[in-house]
Amino acid sequence: MSAHWPRTVRALALGSLPGLLATAVVLAFTLAAAERPSLFFDRISILFVVGGTLTVTAAAVGVDEIRVLAKLLPRALLPPSASDTAGLVAELVRIARMTRREGLLSVEPTLASLAHLPVLQRGLSLLLEGRDPGAVGRLLDQEVDRHLELFRRAETVLRQAAEVAPALGLLGTLVGLVRMLSVLETPEQIGPGMAVALLTTFYGAILGHLLFAPLAESLVRAREREERLLRLQAETALSIGRREHPQLLAGAVATLLPLETDPEAALGATES
Repeated sequence: MSAHWPRTVRALALGSLPGLLATAVVLAFTLAAAERPSLFFDRISILFVVGGTLTVTAAAVGVDEIRVLAKLLPRALLPPSASDTAGLVAELVRIARMTRREGLLSVEPTLASLAHLPVLQRGLSLLLEGRDPGAVGRLLDQEVDRHLELFRRAETVLRQAAEVAPALGLLGTLVGLVRMLSVLETPEQIGPGMAVALLTTFYGAILGHLLFAPLAESLVRAREREERLLRLQAETALSIGRREHPQLLAGAVATLLPLETDPEAALGATES
């Protein structure tokens, strides 16, 4: 995966984290404005819905998939900034110019340092082995798909959790209704019992629709961004293999940049 992901607080403004935090603030203020905010909190209901969602999701998808999600989730919350993308483009064009000027063997001593550019590293390794660009292109397509598959696996975990949480909320409501019906001889307990029963549905809806579903959509966008960055690396390796002039690579890069990125600014960084 690319190492050009932001590590600074300024990147938060570009990610999904502000939206999630804003939703949490709106929800908190709404509950706080209620006459008795404590009515919206029940420890047993929270434990049932949150704990049940985690355990059922883990049982459905497996622990390995959850590890993949934990690894990739920061990429959904903290997407790359324009300067990060420009830096990546600059590095790719610099490598292309170096191989054009000094030959393909010039990158062999520094190949290990390109671990943050896995597709480019793989492509250069194949070219150094003497593979033709056509075969390299097919292998790099597989390499890109292999990296993107991790995002799809992470999306599956969040989609599963988004379905499980509301279902557990409804299940908890049914359990609460059974308990409520068991005390019909004491009418003063019916109202509070119904309130607690409905809280599980409330918590399930929050987890499913306000947390897991938005995070899944954020991962979809992160996968699309990652695919563009990986394709940039693949195009760089193929351009080097075809011994094209770096200026042709710069033109191809411009077509693969995200729409929110200024191509002139990104390609201008390669001249420095």
